[in-house]
Amino acid sequence: MSNQPSQTRYVHALLQGGESQLKIDLLLSLTSIRSDNVKRALVAHYVNGSPTANCELVYDLSQQEFHRAKRRLKEVYETVQQLNDVK
Repeated sequence: MSNQPSQTRYVHALLQGGESQLKIDLLLSLTSIRSDNVKRALVAHYVNGSPTANCELVYDLSQQEFHRAKRRLKEVYETVQQLNDVK
């Protein structure tokens, strides 16, 4: 029996407006994201369902900055999903 995570690609993703505050907070705790505006924008997007462009505008973030934060959160989420698959 291998201790390697499966090579399964997860279909599950972080969904706009479909995540709990606790889930996003826990994922953020596993990143180096420290900007309050970035954290608030991610919560607004993933918990409250705010569109990306609105989050960038309201929280004064560049498109690149917000995309980078969303990508990092997705990477952490995927790692957590792989850890759940380890036997």
